[in-house]
Amino acid sequence: MEQKETSFRIRPALEEDSRPISFIQREIISKQEGLLALSLNEATETRALADIQSLTPGSLGLVAEAKAQVVGYCFLHAMDLAVTRHVVRVSMAVHPTWEGLGIGRSLLQTGIEWAKENQEVKKIELNVRPTNPRALSLYKKFGFKTEGVHTRRIRLSSGFADDISMALFVD
Repeated sequence: MEQKETSFRIRPALEEDSRPISFIQREIISKQEGLLALSLNEATETRALADIQSLTPGSLGLVAEAKAQVVGYCFLHAMDLAVTRHVVRVSMAVHPTWEGLGIGRSLLQTGIEWAKENQEVKKIELNVRPTNPRALSLYKKFGFKTEGVHTRRIRLSSGFADDISMALFVD
């Protein structure tokens, strides 16, 4: 995936985006294990398709597209239970070649704007590794606050990594 331009657009995720989404996930995992909550074997087109197909009316799936190729994605999935359905969980990533161009910021901003307009959504949650300072900085700029740290939560080939829980209230 070669970067040729910095212009991109954000659009709703479609089922046919499952292949490029899984490609992005595999690229990130192979370059820096532990930045995603998936192992290389779990970053499959089938799993990405299931993520897209599981988008309920209280959820949102977005992709960033440049030159007709998907270069990033952001999902805000509503939690399942009635008592927690007001909470959406974020999973997002940008292909390493396209980092630092504002794609992650635009995806997250679009997701937050959607959440603020959605009367059912009151809280956005996400998890991030302490080894991902770019993502931590982005989330803090948008007002996400740390709610806790899950010590040694992520199993890596080299040991374990912590997982930071962050949240933003949108009501």
